[in-house]
Amino acid sequence: MSYWVKAKLGLKCSINILMKALIKVMPEWEGYIQSDKDGKLSIYTYRGVARKGKFHIVIPGSNNRHFKQAPNVVFNDIGFRQEKDGSWTVEVDRDGLVKDVEGEVIKEVAAMKMIAIARQRGDQVLTDKKDGEERVIITRMFEEKAPRFIYGDESELLPSS
Repeated sequence: MSYWVKAKLGLKCSINILMKALIKVMPEWEGYIQSDKDGKLSIYTYRGVARKGKFHIVIPGSNNRHFKQAPNVVFNDIGFRQEKDGSWTVEVDRDGLVKDVEGEVIKEVAAMKMIAIARQRGDQVLTDKKDGEERVIITRMFEEKAPRFIYGDESELLPSS
């Protein structure tokens, strides 16, 4: 039985940041995730019915006729749409997933935001992997003019001045 859900995610970020977070949460999806900045991608339900042209990011399931099925996406596609206010809506069949992807993505974007802010303040950011878990350690720098490193898309995660 299908359990189709449409939910608003509690985050605002660019397509690039959301895709990075998705790949961090589900590394096996790298190379399968499709994106379109204009939001013209379609998703396919378990019967192959298209929900046409309103998604910015699609993770293909087994019923997608245009893209190869992403690992661990059993039936329906997963679609992410960016709303006019910059927030994201997801449409997903919960029965076709192996874990709570939306919750994990929200946590990942929050962690990315925290790291970007720490780097902007000049804090030292270290990562450590232990038992398959990644830990982030942020150390406050007390020098008057600590270096400020911003990497790639991190600048968009910073609070606007």
